[in-house]
Amino acid sequence: MGEPGRESRDELVARAVRALQTLWAGTSPDPDPALIGDLARLVADDPTDEQATAVLGHLYWHRYEQHGAPCDLDDAVRVLAPHFFPDRMFLIPDGLRTEIADAHSTHVDTRLAQALTGEGDVEENLSELAAWCWFLLEHADPDNDQYGVHLGGLGTVLYTRYNVLGDVNALLQAIGLLSRATRVTPAGHPSRPGIQGNLGSVRRIITHSR
Repeated sequence: MGEPGRESRDELVARAVRALQTLWAGTSPDPDPALIGDLARLVADDPTDEQATAVLGHLYWHRYEQHGAPCDLDDAVRVLAPHFFPDRMFLIPDGLRTEIADAHSTHVDTRLAQALTGEGDVEENLSELAAWCWFLLEHADPDNDQYGVHLGGLGTVLYTRYNVLGDVNALLQAIGLLSRATRVTPAGHPSRPGIQGNLGSVRRIITHSR
């Protein structure tokens, strides 16, 4: 039980859900800042609270759509990104899916290192990471500069799969993805040199195998 006179977790979340429903109905222009603050503190105490984080993320997203403040977009991505899985996509607003996919794409190198050095079977780890990258790519925007990062990340995972497991099919997929990534990633993009370097490595392997 909560303290007398103090709003419980369930009461706070229920109030936030009602507020969100009111916003969706168009009868209120903005969420109550105090409500967002209370909910943010609740989520900070328990980031695994799925219902609370989902509602908070939607409140941030609604406010961003209304006013376009980058901080609200950043907060929406941060709060909802942990729910970005195929079976949890109903929690993610349609307009936010590309933003979250792009945010995840910047961490593929870290996840690749973990797949190689962490617990579990390396082949299984690499297969799971490749599937994750394909999933991110499905939600990426081909007209966005970050699209090449998605292609390059997946290509690098598949290239690594060849290096570790000798999977030739993965190598052939990697060269196609990395070639495309090089074409679509603009000059000056910080990821372009790494993509070009990996493409060069793959091409040398194919050339020497002939």
